[in-house]
Amino acid sequence: MGKLEGLRFGYSAKNEELEIYKFYQNPYKVKLAKKIIGIILALFLIFGGVAHFMTPAMYFPLIPDFLPETVVNILAGIVEIVLGIGVFIPTLRKKALLGIFILMLMFLPIHIWDALKESPAIGTKTVAMVRIAIQFVLIFLPWFAQKDGLSQEDSQEV
Repeated sequence: MGKLEGLRFGYSAKNEELEIYKFYQNPYKVKLAKKIIGIILALFLIFGGVAHFMTPAMYFPLIPDFLPETVVNILAGIVEIVLGIGVFIPTLRKKALLGIFILMLMFLPIHIWDALKESPAIGTKTVAMVRIAIQFVLIFLPWFAQKDGLSQEDSQEV
């Protein structure tokens, strides 16, 4: 067997649980993961916020009819850009991530409303349902990135 000796093939839930436990026991890895997640979310929001101004028509179908499209689109763009920038300011990082968490919660009903429409703005009903699932991930990530972990150093620079 040579090189393959000692390697175990297959899946073991117990080994996976152990690896997750080891990950969470290493404050540096948790802190780094939170930092990376925060940066990715911040960039996502900044680019999305700019898109509200560059291609506003793309967002109009997602805005409920009873709200003023242009005003809501501009406010959403400003909020996304401000929260995204806030993640890069160490003293505002946790508050900005909490703001992203709240914003993602606020966007969830819009995506559910879109999925329930005859013709969803995002495309097909299947795509709209997948988008709802993605929204739950987008709700979880900023919550995870901003919450206190095993150490008080989570809000400091890596």
